Amino acid sequence: MAAPAPLTSERPRIFPPIPARVFVMLGLYLATCWAIVIQLAAGAIPYAPLVLGSLAMFTTVPLVLFLVRGGFGRAPGRAYRLWVMRPFWYVQLTLPLVAIAGIVGITIGLPFGSALASGRILAGGVAVLLATLLLAGYVGSRRL
Repeated sequence: MAAPAPLTSERPRIFPPIPARVFVMLGLYLATCWAIVIQLAAGAIPYAPLVLGSLAMFTTVPLVLFLVRGGFGRAPGRAYRLWVMRPFWYVQLTLPLVAIAGIVGITIGLPFGSALASGRILAGGVAVLLATLLLAGYVGSRRL
């Protein structure tokens, strides 16, 4: 007679374990992008570091949990997809583009003595453009 399988509360991993260096590189990437965006917004928008820091945590925690746990194990529910995964994907799409726009704006404005203002204008413009496109896509997806 075969021994019964041990009861465990752990879900089976869908993906193999991820090496620590991947978490380090991902952490550095996200910290750099968020630091650029927060520095550009600080002083221009009231409470920007607090709001953007909260947004960073809200959109980074699901990624970390997903990677550490090796996947979901089952399909996430509608509310989770709408209120957690959709903002996560939208922010991950816009974050590097806004950060790059900010760096480009700083570089362009540096010789003219208006590096911070140029970075804020370009990053803000890219953020508004992307938010408009994502909002249009969201509204369009509700009609499908």
